[in-house]
Amino acid sequence: MKKAVMGHEDEFSLYIKWNGARREEFPDEDDCIKAMLRILKDRYHTKLFGGERGDFFAPLERRMSGSQEMNHWFYLDEADEATVPQGWDRDAPDYFTKNARLPKLGDDFYSRAGVIVPSLGRVYREASAPYLECATWTGSDPFELCRLVLRGQEIAARLAGFISTDEYVVQCFNAVSDRRGLEAKSCGMHDNHRMRRDTYDELTQTSRLYRSIKNSPWDIEIPIPTRMTRDFLSFKVLARILSGAGKIGHDCEDSLPAHYQISERANFIEQELGYLTTHYRPLLNLRDEPHADRRFWARLHDINGEGNRSPWSIIFGSGLTSIFLMALEDDAIDLDWHLAFPVRSFQALSRDLELNQDVWIIDRNGMIESTEKPLVLFGKILAQLQECCGRSSVPSWCATVVGEAQQAVGYLREGDPEGKASEMLDWKIKKRIIEFQMRRMHLDPQNPHDWLHPKLKLLDLSYHCLYGAGIRIWDNWFASGNVRDYARYANTELSDEALFNVCAAEETSAFVLSLLAADSNLRARSDILNWSVVELWNNSPEERVRIFLDDPAKFNKAFLSAGLEGNFDFSSESQRARLIEFLRTASGDIAQIRYSGELFS
Repeated sequence: MKKAVMGHEDEFSLYIKWNGARREEFPDEDDCIKAMLRILKDRYHTKLFGGERGDFFAPLERRMSGSQEMNHWFYLDEADEATVPQGWDRDAPDYFTKNARLPKLGDDFYSRAGVIVPSLGRVYREASAPYLECATWTGSDPFELCRLVLRGQEIAARLAGFISTDEYVVQCFNAVSDRRGLEAKSCGMHDNHRMRRDTYDELTQTSRLYRSIKNSPWDIEIPIPTRMTRDFLSFKVLARILSGAGKIGHDCEDSLPAHYQISERANFIEQELGYLTTHYRPLLNLRDEPHADRRFWARLHDINGEGNRSPWSIIFGSGLTSIFLMALEDDAIDLDWHLAFPVRSFQALSRDLELNQDVWIIDRNGMIESTEKPLVLFGKILAQLQECCGRSSVPSWCATVVGEAQQAVGYLREGDPEGKASEMLDWKIKKRIIEFQMRRMHLDPQNPHDWLHPKLKLLDLSYHCLYGAGIRIWDNWFASGNVRDYARYANTELSDEALFNVCAAEETSAFVLSLLAADSNLRARSDILNWSVVELWNNSPEERVRIFLDDPAKFNKAFLSAGLEGNFDFSSESQRARLIEFLRTASGDIAQIRYSGELFS
């Protein structure tokens, strides 16, 4: 049976609210993040991600330049020669030779590193902006991943509370954006999915025809998507019906009056596929960092997640994507159409709150254009995924997720008369909260101009407040029983000790990383260099052995339990030696790590 492997990354923006202190005494966001990481390291004895090397906190003052950030996209080929992704200019001034590049990455290593929280994953400062970022352990199903995502939100909230004082409050948000512009808080929510190498290469393989990107600072060209890519793009656009987080305003078209839209990301998507994620937010990111043996596995880095707070929007966002990728691997997707204009369709769909506007599609041969309703199209995709779930090769949770998705689409198709979709989907939940407040303010939800009221924009942002005054908006709505299954996945009742220190990952290779961070006998005798490379020793660091976790689904709790005969007591020297030897013999060939930035990403 297949095993899904998926992870999630959340960026949290911070806002320091004045309570009477002199403004010049305020900390900035970097000071807050540094204090948060210091608490994790000193109070909860978390490990450093990347190893115990040098002064961890001082380099937080530095920033990665754009050229250094781009270096993570360059990789080494089989001959250890640096290569450039298709479409990039090898002679561009931002390109570094192999020997010149690695020291630059090393200089800023710790600004990207952060700490390992055993119950969650990695907490760190986002490289290019002062955001606190939480990257979860990989999970084997979207329900497990949902618990980790909400745990990351709870950890970020508690850290903000820890560093708040009587003079100022450090408010914490998971909003994707609160308006376009240089001063906007445009966070990122990213999903990651393990894929078989051959399927990934086929998905990202493109035809030899190219078209130029207008206004590109590098004047590069992007390839035209192939059939499998078109299928995936069509799915990603239509699936936002269930995973959108909702937002007031239409930043992508100034001529439209401010109103409400389904997706927070639709305003910023400008490209179907590409590498330039910070400039164009492509629907399909072509960056390949597998964190595994690249001969067999790849990692799909899905960059356009939403600032979800409702469990079912999180589950639909990650779960349906994982099922669709499994179906691609099984060659079980056979759409006879695809969206004609994915980017424009994404933006139009986001503004279609009733989901009844026609969407342009093209038949498989690219000859006939027609239109169809978005819920009808998405229903056809879900029907094929349902057939895929009937096979024994996919995990049992797939049928549950697809079944719930079909029910949610049914609610939407009927106009949601009983409000069931409005208890599951973030954009519906947020819309109900805002409309409830509008009626209290004697505003008309049917009048687009009434949505311009400044208090409503604050309410929109407050929906994403994890710590601070705005948290009452979500808490009150949840307490009224208006969010389905939130208590089932939330971590608000956990003690600080349980929230920060438990070893939570069990079904994927993250179990090894979590174990090294949680077990006091291993924590001081190991380094976690990245998501797939660790170093262990028994008595002295000079004895260190490097381990390559070559398959993200392999080194789980059951795998280790079988190899160690169920003994997870590492207090004795002999048992630690047994663990090291077992991991060494079971791990992959360390020479298969070919990415120049692998140890620094």
